[in-house]
Amino acid sequence: MNLDMSLCSTQRIRQDTITTAQPGITVAVSSQPAMCSCQGQIPSTLSLNNVQFDPTTAMYQWQSSTAGQNNWINIGTPSKTSSLILNAQNYPTDYRCQILFQNSVSANLISTIITIKNAYCPPIPTNCASGNNINNFILSGEFTSQINDANTNFASNAYNDETKQTIILYASQTYQGQISTQSINNMYYAIWIDLNNNYIFEDSEKLAGGKLDGSTLTNFNLIIPSASASVILGTHRMRVTVVPENTPAACGGTGVNGETHDYTVNLVAKWTGIPTQPTAITQQPSTCSCRNQIPFTLSLSNTNFDTTNAMYLWQSSPTGINTWSNLGAPVSSSTYQAAGQDSPSDYQCLILIQNPTPTIITSMIVTISNSYCPTFAMNCNQNAKIDNFILPGDFGSVINDQATGCSTNGYKSPISTTLMLTVDKNYMAQVSTGGDSTGMFITIWIDLNNNFVFENSEIISSTSLSGVSPGPITVNVPSSMVMGQFGQHRMRVMLTTSNPAISCGQLNGIGETQDYNVQIVN
Repeated sequence: MNLDMSLCSTQRIRQDTITTAQPGITVAVSSQPAMCSCQGQIPSTLSLNNVQFDPTTAMYQWQSSTAGQNNWINIGTPSKTSSLILNAQNYPTDYRCQILFQNSVSANLISTIITIKNAYCPPIPTNCASGNNINNFILSGEFTSQINDANTNFASNAYNDETKQTIILYASQTYQGQISTQSINNMYYAIWIDLNNNYIFEDSEKLAGGKLDGSTLTNFNLIIPSASASVILGTHRMRVTVVPENTPAACGGTGVNGETHDYTVNLVAKWTGIPTQPTAITQQPSTCSCRNQIPFTLSLSNTNFDTTNAMYLWQSSPTGINTWSNLGAPVSSSTYQAAGQDSPSDYQCLILIQNPTPTIITSMIVTISNSYCPTFAMNCNQNAKIDNFILPGDFGSVINDQATGCSTNGYKSPISTTLMLTVDKNYMAQVSTGGDSTGMFITIWIDLNNNFVFENSEIISSTSLSGVSPGPITVNVPSSMVMGQFGQHRMRVMLTTSNPAISCGQLNGIGETQDYNVQIVN
């Protein structure tokens, strides 16, 4: 029997132990340090050590009490036998023996107290051959937790202790999972959670069950009841059993086919306003569109709970959409370091407070907008700079940048002028580098969807240059590209030695970038 022998450390003998007992003190001992929850599984024998009297002159009355309560109840009646066989117990229990002497010269004695804990134990050994097994058990919970027991085949003695797999579930919520067997015959399943932690899977704790759909995955709904005196928040044992009979038993049965798996469930409460909802904050309210340009840190304020007794899971969503994605896995640190973001995003933090009441709370939302940012620092020189860029537009608007020289870090931010451009119309731009431009390329983007990213699909011109005075460049904004996105936009003009160019530039690359404001009209 695969009883968890770590429970051996829970045996407790009050007063003196066998090796240190004082003369005249009788010591109660047990053959088992813990009792199994299934009746008849692991019986225990209570007996006495350090007996310093004639045992034939005494009667023995064993007594029990809920562990630590000292409310003693006689077990049966006095007997001439000093040992007692316990077939089962429902909860951790203290035991002692009153020794009643028939010889009036001797005084009555009370033995030391021994505590026998309760433990979960495997069901009575069954047979999972012929496919009568749990081949897959899949269940997703909160805080990224999941049980994914897939393709398990057959377990020794038809039992798998998978309590290392822990899932976090809300009280008063329904979860959908999947289960399958390898049998093509009629098979039935049942799922229990020991909600009151009394080491017994009671009928009231059977939360799901039914008939399996052959060897294919069968969906099930696991209905978690509300927290109450009999539904305790915290860690519990979950048992899943599959048998050919339509009444699965948590303790199994002699000669029964089937298989059982045990898992761990952490039952938590939803946030109800206590403690106060923390506030998500950032030192960087706006970040750059180019990845790794402007990193930012997310953290929490107004945390009126023990922050060292919690786990944190940050989430993001496109601003205002409330479709949340996890940023990594739960961690013990309340801060999150982000390298950047591609679009304006909302952030929140799920916080699993573990004590005194297991609770998941959600922080307030912080929004980080996006902005246009300079390219990576680039090197511009005599032949690798945008010395002149002239582009006439409509309604008298024009970009007339002449003899601008090299910008700091190879980037120039927009001027106040807005260029007006009409879709499907050709415009002629003049570009020169101030030297021989051979081997250089000019690329022009317009951020038509205003997502602060210059995408490849938004390139309106890409041309190779040559000579000291390159010819004019044709610029056209196709209506098929604009797709009705008229209005104000940002235009980026980049001179580089690479084609195609990267709109965020290349660190220590060669060239220069200039940004402008444009208005697209129909």
